Amino acid sequence: MKEYFEAEMRLLQDAAQEFAEAYPEQAAMLNLNAVKDRDPYVERLLEGMAFLTAKVRERIDDGVPELSENLLDQINPSLCRPYPSYTLVQFSPSRQHKKTIEISKGTNLAASGVGPEEVRCEYVTTSVLKVQPLVITHASAMDKLGGGTRVQIDIQKLSNFEWEDLELTDLLLHLHCDHALAYALYECLTNVKGEASVSVEGGSFVGRLTVRPALLRPYDSLLPSGSRGHVAFNLLHDYFNARDKFLFIDIDGFQPESWPQSANSIKLLIETPTALPAGHNIGKDTFQLNCIPAVNLFDAQTEPVVVNGKLPDYPLLVDHSYRNCANVYSVQHVVGRNPQTGHTREYQPLQNLTYRRASDPTYSTYNRNMPNGKRRSFISVSGHTAIATEILSVDVLASNEDYPRQYLDIGKLKELASDIDQNLEVRNITRPSRMLRAPDIHDYQWQLISLMSLTLSSLGEVDKLKTLLSLFDWSDQEENKNRILAIEKVDVQLKHKVTKGILCQGLEISLEINESGFSSRSDIYLFGTVLHQFFSDYANITEYVETRVTALPSYKEWTWKPNIGRRLII
Repeated sequence: MKEYFEAEMRLLQDAAQEFAEAYPEQAAMLNLNAVKDRDPYVERLLEGMAFLTAKVRERIDDGVPELSENLLDQINPSLCRPYPSYTLVQFSPSRQHKKTIEISKGTNLAASGVGPEEVRCEYVTTSVLKVQPLVITHASAMDKLGGGTRVQIDIQKLSNFEWEDLELTDLLLHLHCDHALAYALYECLTNVKGEASVSVEGGSFVGRLTVRPALLRPYDSLLPSGSRGHVAFNLLHDYFNARDKFLFIDIDGFQPESWPQSANSIKLLIETPTALPAGHNIGKDTFQLNCIPAVNLFDAQTEPVVVNGKLPDYPLLVDHSYRNCANVYSVQHVVGRNPQTGHTREYQPLQNLTYRRASDPTYSTYNRNMPNGKRRSFISVSGHTAIATEILSVDVLASNEDYPRQYLDIGKLKELASDIDQNLEVRNITRPSRMLRAPDIHDYQWQLISLMSLTLSSLGEVDKLKTLLSLFDWSDQEENKNRILAIEKVDVQLKHKVTKGILCQGLEISLEINESGFSSRSDIYLFGTVLHQFFSDYANITEYVETRVTALPSYKEWTWKPNIGRRLII
């Protein structure tokens, strides 16, 4: 709004000078050509005209984004909303726990009395987590003779129980250290040429293990998308705006029922040809058990909305108990009640593909940027009768915006939902991130919509891949921009191979990346891992994808195992 107002004021001042030059006698009556001592009433008049015209211009310009926003909301809803604050949380079982505890996706966590407004900040977990009553007692990494690394992790029971009582087929570990070491460990531990094994107390070997990257699956996305949108884009969205989510590994292949039940501890040994950076410092705190990401989204209600048919739309304000420290993320459910008769009726989203009559009530929502820079949600309804006033009860998904980043410290997110075992403790082990907004790019939403026609074969042009990635980078960080700019070449080749007697068609995607755009080669490896997963998720289910990344100028090369595409053909 400020930019529109200033532009209109400049236009009026220029027009006044031109008028004064053309008609000096009339201009003198209004002091239009005076530099000082202008008539204050004329000044107020010009300012009022500038403000009204600015509002008209802003409303006209908002018309196109509203159309594109509603369309984008149907295609991929998370891309037309801010990226909320996220953090990593850790669950700590007590010695009373003797079995695995499953924490479902969407479990509520909270911190009360946060900041000067003493607001309640709420988060939800974004993936299923199996909390194991285990503790890491020792961790170390040693260089192998001839190159490579040997990583050892000792894990012990919290109390006396049988190994077979645990649901321990796999184990999720978070790499809780600085990013440089975390990237190196990520490459070191998930390298396909590495070997992993587990032995029980006393050194008895009990089995081989598989170590792989974790939380790359479509349903591990931090943001809710429902059944709409392509899940592959969520992966890129998370990578650029919530990279800590990817610093997890999954160790698979445990068979605790075959272990000696009297053993109190196990030892994980991982040998890999990848070397860690010199001077690394690895201890038991480098690896953390029972951790999972959580995002600042929670169920809430807005203040009642009085619909009288006199306005085209109505603002949505989250319940006043949040003291203006929360905002609407998305609308979940709308019910209207006639205050005179008590009759209620449910409103359906206008865009829903459901059978309805012309008189059935519907609603639509859209967002506007307010003069103070904040985002405000509005709702408009149809099917309203001009005779009766109706009060809307609106259930929403809300966020605390930037408030947690400012006031929520590490360890303060420690309140569990009532349906969770209260002997279980939880705390956030990272500082909450700030809320991110979409880049201020002209026609940004239309650019996102154009991605719906994207095919992997069209990414053979490096500029197209860079443009695609930049649309999901909302972080405004130079390091992310450098990562994108470091892509020097992309080559997409159609391949055929015979697998189990069946001729399969696939794509071989080769990338050349300049090392100067990344903090290390391991940073490139993580980038390549995410891109390979994105290509696999986006490829058709009838083809496979093989990704190859070459780092320049060292010509270090990584190749990822071919994956079958996951995109359904309709």
